[in-house]
Amino acid sequence: MQARNSYVATSDGALAGFSDVNPAGYIDMLFVAPRHQRQGVARQLIGYVEAHARQAHMAALTADVSITARPFFERYGFTVEAEEHPVKAGVQLTNYKMKKNLLGSEVRLTGQLVCQTEDHMATVRDHLPLHLSLTRDARDANPLTSRRRTIR
Repeated sequence: MQARNSYVATSDGALAGFSDVNPAGYIDMLFVAPRHQRQGVARQLIGYVEAHARQAHMAALTADVSITARPFFERYGFTVEAEEHPVKAGVQLTNYKMKKNLLGSEVRLTGQLVCQTEDHMATVRDHLPLHLSLTRDARDANPLTSRRRTIR
């Protein structure tokens, strides 16, 4: 399981869920035991997976996601790349190839603002010059904030 970058969540010593991410950024499994659902287990697992992917400088995370899991993945910044219809045991299923871009999708401004999606980053880029000009004008007009002083 270590070679697959697997993560296991437990609660009071019992298995609550597990997930993994391969070196290419593909999430093959994300499972939460029924009695542990809706308690934040999947959120914590996807957080560990994403943190590992960012630390490994992976460009993106991808997953083949069921209809029921799609809203969860969308909440965490994944977008649908394609709708798929695989046939398993003679039954046609519907799932979604989803992706979350990681590289170039995080912007930090003085440690206060972090954008995790390209949409958020675009919004910041569009509005940041206006925000900076307004706050700079207000700061320059206020004599108490126009100069930096160190008070000891």
